[in-house]
Amino acid sequence: MRILIKLMIATFLIAASGPVSAHYVTGEEIVNGMRKTAAYTADGATYGPYEWTYKYKRSFDGVSLTKHVEINFVFDDTYTAEEQATYKTTAEKDIERIWNNKFVIRDGDKKFPILVDVTTAGPFDQTVNVSKNAGVTDMLNWYATHTNGGNTDLPGVRAHEFGHMLGLFDEYIGGAVDKFPNPTLSDHGLMGSGTYDEKPVMHERYYQQYLDYIRTLNPDTDHSFRLVSAVPEPIAAFLLAAGLLAMALHRMGGRTRSCVPCVPSSGKP
Repeated sequence: MRILIKLMIATFLIAASGPVSAHYVTGEEIVNGMRKTAAYTADGATYGPYEWTYKYKRSFDGVSLTKHVEINFVFDDTYTAEEQATYKTTAEKDIERIWNNKFVIRDGDKKFPILVDVTTAGPFDQTVNVSKNAGVTDMLNWYATHTNGGNTDLPGVRAHEFGHMLGLFDEYIGGAVDKFPNPTLSDHGLMGSGTYDEKPVMHERYYQQYLDYIRTLNPDTDHSFRLVSAVPEPIAAFLLAAGLLAMALHRMGGRTRSCVPCVPSSGKP
């Protein structure tokens, strides 16, 4: 039992130990470009063409990787000043909650969080028109309801349109897909049909640009960067919990032994 406890403690200490010291090249840059989807026909309907521009600042400070987008929200006349302020704060929180803490970049034992940062102070990267009326929401026009009915003033919808601001394509037929007639589609992903889900799936491919960036900054072979889920795998979570339990039992056992006086044996069983 003692050997098992020691092994569990060692496993926990390794898992909980600090990152290995290493030198990393940091940096930041403005990224901008244009995405295009040619008109295409699917199931008898024609969609597109679509075209939009994206712009953001990406940075790596040696601790985390961040994409920063400044959004200028322009409200229709029905919004009060208080409602506008609340909308901005809610939109920022919704987008960051859905995008952040889903993946990290690992290099050996070192982990770099992957983040987005939405601000509304300017200078602006995108201008979004916000309306309480019904309409078809796209990257630059956000409506409270859809023309055909249904609420579109939702966290997932905001986070989806923000994905376009990072240069991502749609993943559903009817949208601005890539590589038609063999586009990337998703039933539950944020950029696909999962837009309206309470917890849309955040696919690894949404974060590929972060990995490409850190590899560009640090191209030498001393590093082995890779994308991994920020949520611990079940076995890792088990080992961590087991290690904590083992340490607690070990300490409790040590205190118990120190409190029990040594009683000479009487020779009786």
